Amino acid sequence: ILNIVCAFAICLATLSGVKYCTIITTLSENGKNIIVPNPVGTHTDRNVMYILNYILSNYKEISLKQLSIKFNYSERQMARILKEYTGKTFINIIQDIKLQNACALLKNPDISINKIIDSVGYSNSTHFYKIFKKSYGVTPIDYRNNNINFN
Repeated sequence: ILNIVCAFAICLATLSGVKYCTIITTLSENGKNIIVPNPVGTHTDRNVMYILNYILSNYKEISLKQLSIKFNYSERQMARILKEYTGKTFINIIQDIKLQNACALLKNPDISINKIIDSVGYSNSTHFYKIFKKSYGVTPIDYRNNNINFN
C-alpha cells in the first residue's frame, strides 16, 4: 500500500480532476491509517486523506470555512495544505469533483442536463456550461453525444 500512497502523492498534483477523485476514492477504501506523504517535502499530515474524503463526500455544501472548522485548522492553513498536497485550490478541487460527477451522469441519456447541473451542485446553468467547456473543450451536450452508454 505504501507504493500506492506514494504514487498517489506524486501524481495527485498533475492528474485531472476525474482521475484524482477516483484515486482518492480507491485509497479511502483501504482503511483509516493511510498517511499521504507531502510531494514537495518530508512533512506528513495524517489528516490529508480524511480531509480529501470529507470534501468528496460533502462537496455540494462544504465551504473552506466549514472544512477548516471540522479539521481544526485556520482557513489559511487549510487552503495551504490543500494546495500543497493536491496542487489545486479548494475551489478547483470542488469544481473538479462536480465536473467528474457531471461527466458520469452525462453518459446516461435519460437524465436531463438541467437535472445533472442541479444534482452536482451548480445553481447557474450558464456558469456550468462555461466551466465545463473550459475544462473539457466541449459542451456538455457534445460530451454526452460522444460518451453515451447504451445498455
